[in-house]
Parts: sequence; structure tokens; C-alpha cells
Amino acid sequence: MHDETHAPLDPGSWRVSRLLLKSDALNSSLILRLSILIIILESSQLHTPDEDVHELHPVLKEKLSPNDKCWQTEEFEVIRGCDLCTKEEIFSQEPVVCVAQGRKELVECKKAKRQTYRR
Repeated sequence: MHDETHAPLDPGSWRVSRLLLKSDALNSSLILRLSILIIILESSQLHTPDEDVHELHPVLKEKLSPNDKCWQTEEFEVIRGCDLCTKEEIFSQEPVVCVAQGRKELVECKKAKRQTYRR
């Protein structure tokens, strides 16, 4: 039988190993925190409260008339609260507001006495 003997590990090498492990953990933690910060910063740049999808979305810009957006300039009443559009409504673009975010809200403009969708 052949016995192999191993030399005891140098205490200095243990310290180096522990430092490397701590360094890896700190680096991982730093990378995770930076990633979260980047995601938060980028998402805050995607939408601002002042943006109006009705003015930014190409289909809505093309197809909605000022009369369709009467709720922007006059008082209105919500007739049917915000609801999800069906796949058919999104595909057919009827109501056209469904193409932007897949939601619709029926409102009636007081002055124009007109019902229209927004969202």
C-alpha cells in the first residue's frame, strides 16, 4: 500500500483564498447593485408623466382627429372606465386607441357632446 502524505496548507494561502472569495462576493454585489441602478435609470427615461401616447404613437397621430381628442381641451365624463382591448380590437384598430397600449376608456366631451375613446 502506498501512502501519500500531503503537506499542510500554508496559513497565508488560506488568507489569500478568503480574501479572493470576499472580493468575488463584493464584486458580485456591486455588479448587482449597478445593474439595478441602470435598470431604474433607463426605465425612468422611457416614459415621462408629460408624454401623451396619443401624440407619440404613429398610428394614433395619423388616425385621431382633434375632435377625437376633445377630452384634451374640454371637460369630459368617463362613460366606461379603462378596460383591456380584445385581440380583435387591437388587430382591426377599432377603436384605434387599442393599438398603442391595449387599453381603452370611453369618455364623453361635455362641450362637443361627443363620445370618444382615449388611452
